[in-house]
Amino acid sequence: MEVLTTTEMERADRLTIAAGTPGFALMMSAGQAVAEAAMGLVEEGPIMVVAGRGNNGGDGFVAAAELAARGRDVSVILLCERDSLKGDAALAARGWKYPVLPFNPQAIGKPALIIDALFGAGLNRPVKGDPLEMIEAVNANGAPVLAVDLPSGINGTTGAVMGAAINAVETVTFFRRKPAHLLMPGRKHCGHVRVADIGINARVLEEIRPQTSENVPQSWQKSFPVPDIDGHKYARGHAVVLSGDLASTGAARLAARGALRAGAGLVTLAAAVSMLFFASWGLNYRRVPLREKVPFEGGRVTPDAALALARETVARLGSTYDAAHREGWPAPGDVSQALAVSFSRTSASLGLPATVVPGRPKRSLFDLFFRRAGVAGMTDPFFLETLVASDLLPFERSEVVAHEWAHLAGITDEGEANFVGWLTCVRGTPAQQYSGWLFLYSEVVVTLPRDAARDISAHLAPGPRADLQAIRERYEREVSPRVSSAGWQVYDQYLKANRVEAGNQSYAEVVRLILGTNLR
Repeated sequence: MEVLTTTEMERADRLTIAAGTPGFALMMSAGQAVAEAAMGLVEEGPIMVVAGRGNNGGDGFVAAAELAARGRDVSVILLCERDSLKGDAALAARGWKYPVLPFNPQAIGKPALIIDALFGAGLNRPVKGDPLEMIEAVNANGAPVLAVDLPSGINGTTGAVMGAAINAVETVTFFRRKPAHLLMPGRKHCGHVRVADIGINARVLEEIRPQTSENVPQSWQKSFPVPDIDGHKYARGHAVVLSGDLASTGAARLAARGALRAGAGLVTLAAAVSMLFFASWGLNYRRVPLREKVPFEGGRVTPDAALALARETVARLGSTYDAAHREGWPAPGDVSQALAVSFSRTSASLGLPATVVPGRPKRSLFDLFFRRAGVAGMTDPFFLETLVASDLLPFERSEVVAHEWAHLAGITDEGEANFVGWLTCVRGTPAQQYSGWLFLYSEVVVTLPRDAARDISAHLAPGPRADLQAIRERYEREVSPRVSSAGWQVYDQYLKANRVEAGNQSYAEVVRLILGTNLR
């Protein structure tokens, strides 16, 4: 359906009048359509018409007279003196056989319905003075508002609010919609829009040749490309979505998903490599949280439970140290078959996809950044590879690798991935158990009060204490505070942009998951 600008609508009126239809006949039809809509909105109670000095006000007078003829209690507030009205509006005012009320917000009273006939679609200047006060009073009144043609205060072509605008529940417009009926914020002010036929012949559009139409299914349904039975992705269009910087990847993801849902056969998300990673991996952040998949009891998460877990961690480190170091760990590029088996069993118990094949950890081109930023590893979403930092110590690697495998299984939250990695390790061999408990020690100790943390540390056996010290020395030797701070700040913003409100702090969720579940 065509959409007419205010200029085009004025031309449609002129062409109709020139063809022999009096302008007052158009006004009568418009006013009667407004009266019909008013009858449908409120079946009883007084109706207040707020009229302006132009043709919009004339429509209001016709509506008022029609409603009164149907037995309704109607009053009219007029912006100007009745004698100052001209043209068709003056003729409409003569048809109103009752007094008009002064243009005073107090005159509105408590009607069942207000008809807004103050300004039409041609308003192109800010509303000021008495009209501004009246619009504000109408909005504050609480009665539903029926707008004539367009809510007063809205620019008909742009939809902009010209200082203040009526909030209508319904708008009656004539012949065709105007842009403001469809564009925000005007669209919001219109409420439900009904288009009334007032006697303008559609043939006028052949001369006007409007350039705008409403996007409705009828406009494109016949041309919509329904896939053939033998169709394939290359026959259904290739959409390319260009992503902006880190703060703009959400729009790119939405556009890409929209293109796929609309039927594109192939969608390419184009961005800088780092942005492309963030955009593609961010799609997973709409998955159901792990806490909603497993039995989780928040009441189990208490300070006393955390202290007990810390003591158990120290005890487990002491009991597994010797066996773990005798067993040893795989070379940096190898995968422990026992760890892969443990991960598969853990994934199954948590309801994660069974199709994930644990990959061999590999060093990447980002390795220097990993070491300087203090990043232990990352999952490559393009080739589904597990990337780990080359400076990881052997007893750290099992938990880090299992953590990244959790990402491959669709776990995006870092705390949840920590939980899956830890659970995989503690269900594995002594070397893997030691790696899991060594990781957990640093996570759980920071949740304790300072005195309790010192007491826990004092009970560490010499072996685990030396391994923890080796990890600290690795950080001091490799990590650049400036690079680390910048890298983690960016990742924190990314997590929050994907509705992980805790940002980097989500890593600590592992302790809550361990305490709130009983899956060991």
